[in-house]
Amino acid sequence: MKPETRFLLLCLLSSILMSCAPVGRIESLYSGRVESPPRILLEIGLSLEAPTILDGRLSKDDSVPPPSSGGQTVRWELRRRDGALAESGAVQDPRWYHWDSIGPDGRLEGGMKKGPFGVLRLNVPAVEGEIRLFEMDGEEIGRLDFDPGQWLAASDGHGLIGPWEQILPKPEKKPGTSFRLAILKYGPAADGLGAAAGGRPPPFGVDGDGRVFILVAAKRRVVRLDAYGSFDAEFPVTGEGEAVDLVVEDHGMFSVLLKSGAETLVAYHDDRGRPQAVSPLPAGYGPPFYMTRNNLWARDEKRGGFHPVMEGKWGVVKETERQRLGFPGLPCIFPGPPRALGSATVSIVSARQAEAKLFDGKGRLATRTIMKAPARLLGVPVLAPLHGERLVVIFKLQGSGYLAGSLGLAAQLQIQDVLAIDASRHGQPFRELAVDGQGRIYQLIPGRSGIEIRRHRFPPRADRVLAKGDWVLEINYWAKGTRSEGQHGTLLYKGEVVRAANTGEIIATDLGEMKYYGDPSVRVEWLRYQTGWNFARLGKVPRADEP
Repeated sequence: MKPETRFLLLCLLSSILMSCAPVGRIESLYSGRVESPPRILLEIGLSLEAPTILDGRLSKDDSVPPPSSGGQTVRWELRRRDGALAESGAVQDPRWYHWDSIGPDGRLEGGMKKGPFGVLRLNVPAVEGEIRLFEMDGEEIGRLDFDPGQWLAASDGHGLIGPWEQILPKPEKKPGTSFRLAILKYGPAADGLGAAAGGRPPPFGVDGDGRVFILVAAKRRVVRLDAYGSFDAEFPVTGEGEAVDLVVEDHGMFSVLLKSGAETLVAYHDDRGRPQAVSPLPAGYGPPFYMTRNNLWARDEKRGGFHPVMEGKWGVVKETERQRLGFPGLPCIFPGPPRALGSATVSIVSARQAEAKLFDGKGRLATRTIMKAPARLLGVPVLAPLHGERLVVIFKLQGSGYLAGSLGLAAQLQIQDVLAIDASRHGQPFRELAVDGQGRIYQLIPGRSGIEIRRHRFPPRADRVLAKGDWVLEINYWAKGTRSEGQHGTLLYKGEVVRAANTGEIIATDLGEMKYYGDPSVRVEWLRYQTGWNFARLGKVPRADEP
């Protein structure tokens, strides 16, 4: 047989054998006519905890922009189940962004920062295995198990993993979560609001320490209560016009918005209540307002999003600079390090569903979640971005008052806690509710003789909770069920942690006499089985196995 004939017969035999070979699972799932193997465009959320695949879809090409020269990159590898390298590459690191801010002199400053969140886009072949991500210096970011079958099975080319869906449980009231701080009487009294009974709740806000600020418009005063609801201070409102709104910053600074004809003025005050400046609010910006240490943020009524409207003390912000500094939602500080600035939004997408989104400092989507409520949602949800820990979202439910959810700043914005709050007859969340820097929720409830101020807190994570009146004792155990079992107690009054002056201090509470047994950091196990606050009579100290 000639060599040419032998070669042709071998080619024919090999083609017959290949056509008879069984089709693999992945290849059988995909019926489109693209090069083999097909490719998947993945969206991977980078967070403080671990990378997570957020979404994916079939890709007809490998159109992922290459990293720019000199930019920060993420190196990736796709390895098969046997460890063999299928493909590798480098893409732009989405956590790096160019930031802008206004300095004390009013000038625009900027630079590059690395945030803790970002959405990484990879175009990878549809090969089962493991995706490994690395920093520029070679440090491993994380590993992801990759099974492309779920996307290959989608004939329309859309991803099957969309926004993460979570169920908000039904409201459930628990002891030790709601407290009355004070009742502000109507009328001309020194501690009164100077308003007629039956009026709507006045504008108010809280700072990070739980102090309550109330705008008494008729008296042109801002009244401040301490963390226990007692009268603390009173500040005059500067500027001309009718006081219509109040914005409080986490450190105790506040701004009063004044309506003067067709113009809105902003009166800035420092953390001691001293007036600093009165400046006009730029046209086209309105509520809701949000205040950070050096910025007052307002919503652009035409284009949407939140922008700084700093004037007076901090220098005038030009319109083009406002656009550069704008965020899709309310500003929030991500947990650190690094403590990068980002923003968050929440919106109702259907009768019983709301969507929360988190954006990085560049305004790019970092993560999102869909929350399903147990009842129909009414009105606009209230969003409170806390500094470095979580988001608090408050929903108005049909026939059930309010439902507050605490969302941890993770890749999926996981729900951590929920809280039920009764609604007053006014039912205006933006006027009626406020959130402090510790995630506690404050509510103004108008009554016949005055306005009640209540503080709500999320259910405590303690082994045992004892509550009576305004007092709560939270007990956590160690070495449960052994001879070395001990307790650490945290005592709260009206939702505020009680600080002891010294070890051995005894105070009277609705629960009985409480004694401070010392700091847990200096506990000597064979001498002390109680730390923190607990009953002064050791016979009343409950063990873990007691009902």
